[in-house]
Parts: sequence; structure tokens; C-alpha cells
Amino acid sequence: MTEATWKQRVERAVRKTNEAQEQFQLLAYDIGDPDQPVQVAGSPFLIPATSALALDPARRLLFVESLLHDTLHAFDLRDDQLVPLPGAPLELRTLYPQQHQAGFSVHSLSLDIYRNRLYATRSQSILSELIAIDYPAALPTAEQGYGQLASHADLRPVPDPFDVDADIEQRRTIYDAHVAAVDLQRGHVFLTAGGWEAMNVYGLLVAITRDMAFGRGCDDYHGFGCWLQAYSGATPVERLRTGGAACVDYSHQVVVATAFKAD
Repeated sequence: MTEATWKQRVERAVRKTNEAQEQFQLLAYDIGDPDQPVQVAGSPFLIPATSALALDPARRLLFVESLLHDTLHAFDLRDDQLVPLPGAPLELRTLYPQQHQAGFSVHSLSLDIYRNRLYATRSQSILSELIAIDYPAALPTAEQGYGQLASHADLRPVPDPFDVDADIEQRRTIYDAHVAAVDLQRGHVFLTAGGWEAMNVYGLLVAITRDMAFGRGCDDYHGFGCWLQAYSGATPVERLRTGGAACVDYSHQVVVATAFKAD
């Protein structure tokens, strides 16, 4: 199986098994011929129950966040097999231990494959933040899988600019986090989030550089976030909420996020 073929695969369709939702089935298709997708030998693969996964096709590396156990799993996709990387999955609650009455929740895995970094969002009221985890840049060969080059122990968290250990009065705070949209050309991240105003949480877009600092942008929200707003002409007239969907067109230097009226 060539790397080029792996790059053309889609690991997207997920369906539940009957094992108390502990595991899902991951369907994988070879789309070398887009008009005639072919299910990969060995598919469906069993993965932890999840709503978030991301694939690095160059390294044949699949990341899965477990909904039930708040763990991050990495799998080596090789020879039509899905093999966990050596070692125990990352315990996200151990890495991000701060407590709040709002439940811990991880959303939206995304990858910067050129800088070998995984992004996710932590949604937990005033503890919401960007999760960034680096993984080894090593590239497997036709005879060597990524699991022979790296293990779960090699996945390294990177501090983000939201210092949730600091007192809320002394730090920049968001109240929700949805999607980390990556600018693959420059390495920057655009986070869809929630900001607090007038007893409501409205949609924000926050620019974060590849060095994990707040980027230059709007000063709408405490000097670091851009409100998602409705406009009349060039005049903002209403704050909007967001479900978080966003993407980056790095060729034209445009980021797009979805928003809707609060009512």
C-alpha cells in the first residue's frame, strides 16, 4: 500500500456497534477513483466512541478522542490495519485538571500536518481554551509504520495563551470553545468561541499564532477577540451566536465562521 493511496483515503463515516457505545466502527474507503470508492480491506475498524477524529495522511496517523473516557488515542494506519501507538492513551483530564461545575468536554480535532501539531477545543465555561499537542515529525516508510517511530508518550501538550490556572480577573477568558480552524500556510489558528456580554454568551473569533500567542485582530472583546455580528451596511447592529463551524482559505487569507441570531 503506497503513501499516495493512503493520502486518498477517507476515514470519516462512523457508525455505532452494539457494545454499549464503548466503541464505534470506522469505515475507510479508497477513493483513488472518486467515482467508485472501494472499502479498504480490514474496514470497518473498531475505535473508541467519539465525535472527533483527525487524520494525518503523510504519517498514516489517526487521532481519536474518547467521548466516554476523555482520552486521546493515536493509531497507526498500516497494511490495512488500525494499530494503537505503543503506550497508554493520553489522559486529558490529567493534562487539564482544573475543576468547574460545567462538565469537561473536548470538541473538534484538527491537524497542522506541516508542523506536526494537533489542535482541539476544551469547552468548559470559564475554563474553555485551545488544546495544542505536538507529535514527532518522523515520516514512516513503506516498510515502517509510524508506531515504530513514536508512541503515545511522545505526544507533548503545548501551553495556549489562555492561562486557566490564573485568577479570572487576571487573565483573558472565553466562555465556550468550538472549532480550531488552521491556516496551513502560516500555521496560525482561528478559534470560534463564546464571549460574555450583557448576561449572554455571543460568538467570537480569536486569532492565535503558531507560537501560541494572541494574534493581531479585532479589539472588540477585551482586546483579543472579534465579535461575530450582523451588519447594516458597514455598521454592526447585533451580536450573533455561533455553533462553531469555521474554515480557513489560506490562499486568499480569509477565515469564515457561521453565526445565527440569538432569538
